[in-house]
Amino acid sequence: MLDVCLLVLLLSVFCNDRFNCDYSCLLSLLNCLDGVVVVLMSVNHLCRVSYERDTKIVNAASFTIEREDHTIGNIVRMQLHRDPNVLFAGYKLPHPLQYKIIVRIHTTSQSSPTQAYTQAVNDLDKELEYLKQAFEVEKNRYEERAKQGF
Repeated sequence: MLDVCLLVLLLSVFCNDRFNCDYSCLLSLLNCLDGVVVVLMSVNHLCRVSYERDTKIVNAASFTIEREDHTIGNIVRMQLHRDPNVLFAGYKLPHPLQYKIIVRIHTTSQSSPTQAYTQAVNDLDKELEYLKQAFEVEKNRYEERAKQGF
């Protein structure tokens, strides 16, 4: 158990970049510990979103999104506010040292929080794909004009 705690501590120190963490330097330091590969796999395959139904309010739930911050929280919240079936959408960071957000959703009886969350994420995915394509078109147009000397 001490090995696992040490590994988690070292992971948090060595892996500041949340998307591109290179474990090679860490593995060279920890090659004497047991269970390193198993722990690294569990860290890499961490369940990103968990769901908890609110037992006191009908059609309300909390989604805990691991390894995200205000950037994703605010985007998801704003997208949820566009849905007419969403009565309340908000998010919070439980603690500045915890790298997760909690999104709370309360919907009408015509929808459920999971449907609203899924729809919001799908709509954001489509919107970001559209922005990516529009950016690529403009980039290609700029490069063509640069080749022509404009």
